[in-house]
Amino acid sequence: MSTISSQVPSEAFPTSPQAVLGEVIHKHPEGHVSFGNAADRRALALATAATAEEKRRAAMALREALEATSRQSDPRHRRPIRLSVALLVMAAIVLGESMLVGLMIAHSGFSSPAALGAISTALVGSAWLEALALREKHRVEAVVIGLVLLLAILLLGAIDQEVRPGIVPWLEAIILGLICAASVRVIKDTEPGRVAVTRFAYQKSLRQAEASRRVATSDREAAESATAAFLSLVSHEAASILACAPPNCCHVEIDDVVALARHALDLVSEGDDSTSQRKLWGTYNPSTGEEVIDLDGIAATLVSCDKNESPLERN
Repeated sequence: MSTISSQVPSEAFPTSPQAVLGEVIHKHPEGHVSFGNAADRRALALATAATAEEKRRAAMALREALEATSRQSDPRHRRPIRLSVALLVMAAIVLGESMLVGLMIAHSGFSSPAALGAISTALVGSAWLEALALREKHRVEAVVIGLVLLLAILLLGAIDQEVRPGIVPWLEAIILGLICAASVRVIKDTEPGRVAVTRFAYQKSLRQAEASRRVATSDREAAESATAAFLSLVSHEAASILACAPPNCCHVEIDDVVALARHALDLVSEGDDSTSQRKLWGTYNPSTGEEVIDLDGIAATLVSCDKNESPLERN
């Protein structure tokens, strides 16, 4: 890596940290590029860290909403079955129920797809109404609906008995009754729909927060790497410049130069666009891309700031 110590005349030797840093940024072949790269990556890391924190807070808010909705809808946790599981189980129950009803009416005079659909729908609807009545503790309604459901199953068994005499039709009716009872229990113990919707939103927000966290971590590591490369360049070149200082030259500490370089990165990397921030601390020509940083102004702000902590480190 080339140095610039030989390019500094003794009569114009830098006598302040900002002058030494200016030599590195404005005259070293890699100085300006390294400074801009570090500033851009730090600005991006700060932006993605803010986004990740916003996503995390949104996920935590949805988590609190889920807990509140669950407490309000089911305070005693008597409906433990997840909606997704209940839908799968009910799909299997409806399929088995339809096959069994189709078998029971296969040899009757009204064995048509329309009749099969109507009977299956009536059985599922009755099971749903029974579950609602039991859940809300409406005992009279529950008894009435249960009796109607039982009579419908017995009627199907009797119709099948007329076509196929024997015990098989009644066994089928018993199995159908057990299937309907299982569907009532599943519907009764399924969690409220708004709890499932809130949980889905929370899980989606949680995945987004985790993705944002990974992006923020990657950008932070890239920013730290670019910052370390720039500060290493500043430290090396400042040491080379100060090693050639005349005996009567004002003494400058390398640590002060590095601290100023870090502070300059902090200032220009604030906000989403580090290029526009650099305009605040110097002159920038969009046509040529040339830029001169106001290091004296940056050095003046360093007095009231902590030299050992940066916005990137705080996040």
